[in-house]
Amino acid sequence: MNTTPSTSKTTRRQKRSNPLASYLSLTVGAGAAATAFNAEGAVVTYNGATVTANVGEWLYFSPMTMTAGNGGGGTDQFKINYSSPNYVYTQINEASYKLYWGTQLNAGTNVPLKLSASATIDASTNWFGDNWAYFSQPGWTTAQSPWATRTDGTTGYIAFKFAAVGSPETAYYGWADFTYNNGATQNLVLNNFAYNNTANEGILAGAGAVPEPSTMALLALGGASTLLARRRRKAKQTAEVAA
Repeated sequence: MNTTPSTSKTTRRQKRSNPLASYLSLTVGAGAAATAFNAEGAVVTYNGATVTANVGEWLYFSPMTMTAGNGGGGTDQFKINYSSPNYVYTQINEASYKLYWGTQLNAGTNVPLKLSASATIDASTNWFGDNWAYFSQPGWTTAQSPWATRTDGTTGYIAFKFAAVGSPETAYYGWADFTYNNGATQNLVLNNFAYNNTANEGILAGAGAVPEPSTMALLALGGASTLLARRRRKAKQTAEVAA
């Protein structure tokens, strides 16, 4: 499995310190840290193979080490158990980092979100930091869980975040792309996952970092300037025709 992550070339910022690089240099070696992370603040994406959990199996992924697999008994991992086609539950194994699922509230039960592409994941997301959340249970409707479709090929993004134990104010936001098959196929597939390497900066599901306010303002200004230029050209052409 190729687990070397890539860094988005579309996000470029000034260099800044990255505590995760220090953490990895102590735990998995300086070489891995140099490959997995940089100091420019960018989205880091898993480049390994897809992972499938069949009935009775666990599926895990770890943004701290950019690994994913089937089974998974280690720490600092997000885990999902495909106990049966209609009974899927999540777990978080924590050691150095506190892990959180992005969830919706369902009568006191936390259910992982099923986000569409480009949905914003940031501090405003509803975060659930306890050990268990329920993906699907027998008899649940889509009103209770967005994953409870009883059909194959239900794909969506689950939000997650993590922060060093004792430092909840420094969080990293990410997404995991899943395909849930609870019809004829009956399995759960992790397609990909990624997180924003810049602390406390949001991320778009399935894509890169949330544009900074200054960037968005520049884009808006550029669009307005383009529109104004077009109107001036049109007015000039109209005047020339009239003459």
